[in-house]
Amino acid sequence: MLPRWNWKMSALIAGALCSWTVQAGEPIVTLGRPVALNATRQQAEPVGQVAHLGRPVVRAVPPLDFEPMPNPAPSQKVIPPLPEPARDRIVVPPSEYQPSPDPARARALDPRPTAVYPGAIRPFPQPMPNPNYPEPPSGDFLPPPMIGDLPGYMAVRQVQVKTVLSTAAAPNYGEVRDQYTILGPMPNRGAFKIAENESPLPQDRAYVTYNYFQGTPVRVLNRESTLTLPDGRVFPLRSTYAGTLTGNPDDPLSTLNSTQISNAAIHREVLGVEKTLFDGLLSVGLRLPFFNLNQTVSSVPEADRLYAFRRTPGAGEVSYISNGLDTGGVGDLSILVKFALLNDPDTGSVLSTGLMTTVPSGEGLDLVDGTTLRSALLQPFVGWLTTCEDWYLHGFFSILVGTDEREPLVMFNDIGVGYLIRVGDETCLLRAVIPTLECHVTTPLRSGDGDLLQLVDLVTLTGGVHFDLACNSLLTVGGSIPLTGPRPFSYELAVYYNYRW
Repeated sequence: MLPRWNWKMSALIAGALCSWTVQAGEPIVTLGRPVALNATRQQAEPVGQVAHLGRPVVRAVPPLDFEPMPNPAPSQKVIPPLPEPARDRIVVPPSEYQPSPDPARARALDPRPTAVYPGAIRPFPQPMPNPNYPEPPSGDFLPPPMIGDLPGYMAVRQVQVKTVLSTAAAPNYGEVRDQYTILGPMPNRGAFKIAENESPLPQDRAYVTYNYFQGTPVRVLNRESTLTLPDGRVFPLRSTYAGTLTGNPDDPLSTLNSTQISNAAIHREVLGVEKTLFDGLLSVGLRLPFFNLNQTVSSVPEADRLYAFRRTPGAGEVSYISNGLDTGGVGDLSILVKFALLNDPDTGSVLSTGLMTTVPSGEGLDLVDGTTLRSALLQPFVGWLTTCEDWYLHGFFSILVGTDEREPLVMFNDIGVGYLIRVGDETCLLRAVIPTLECHVTTPLRSGDGDLLQLVDLVTLTGGVHFDLACNSLLTVGGSIPLTGPRPFSYELAVYYNYRW
């Protein structure tokens, strides 16, 4: 027999169907009407009346173990946060992700709209491939150093060419010495100019450089010839052997050889290092140069002179041996101290100052007066650097002062421009190619005492290419040509290698 249905049982069933478990911050809905939950008092406060019998539904819940959401205002629309999968979280390995510092570019790389719902987390902009804008190599871009242009001083000095006289009957019976006073290059000082492979920015690096100067002119100022006998006696050379020994005034002074000294070629190598201190504000550097000066000497005795220099009449032909003019060695050590007055990494602007000191650690300069010049060179300088996107502009201004009064006083002005062309990332051997163009102006303010040392007014144009390689390496190939005369060299070739850390 079925139980009797009454209104009390209907009310109980309706209440069970219209109630469910209440979570913190969620409304209680009874027949379509919300009821806010007050978790503190552990009871529900009615917002509207229940349609059934007009009675509110009150449900007790256990205490909450988290901070509930505050009760919203009656007019506020509560939008719950979207579930976790809708937040579009993207996990990118750190090695493949680098945020862009440019907000405009970040928006261009991440076209997804910004979420507006409460509690949403907007993912950080992710880099998207763009073939028209390749990513730069990893690490900050360091503008390369200047290439430079100067081979060194032009000095007045003396050189000798020896010719040994010999016959079958009288071997080595005399030696003719032709002594020349010339104005030629003296690369002993090495790379003493501040703009030689130098940047205004203090940095940590080690480097090796090679410079080749071709066609350095040699001018003969005076020539004297003497005859030296085996017993050590010396006679001014005259037109005949007998007249030379007797000193006959009617026999004019003469020369034995027709000698020509060609233009010189200079090979210069430099080993250097630079180390920063005080978080990159100060750097100290050293330069140790090596040089080799090659000159071709064409010394050929004339046939009639050799015949006149027979020791005895009727003797056989005179043979001769001549030597050349090659010098080389270790140059003077240069010590550099550089301080950055301004170093703005955001704009790439650098303003620095410092002092280059060249100490007489080499063999010295042998001058025509018989003395050897061993003095120090002081070169205070100001350097500057500015960048604009992939362009950079840098330069130096310096004054060269010697501690010896015979040293000239010289002013140097150097400026250079370059452009960065990216070709690969940090995994590539070649990461960037940087063409550059430089202009160097040398202005002597005072010549050395007696013009024994000279530096001429000179404007030089230098061009080259820097190759930014893997492992923080920089390879430079360049060249220079003088634009004004008298030219101290015909052209220069330069190859530099810098390792930075």
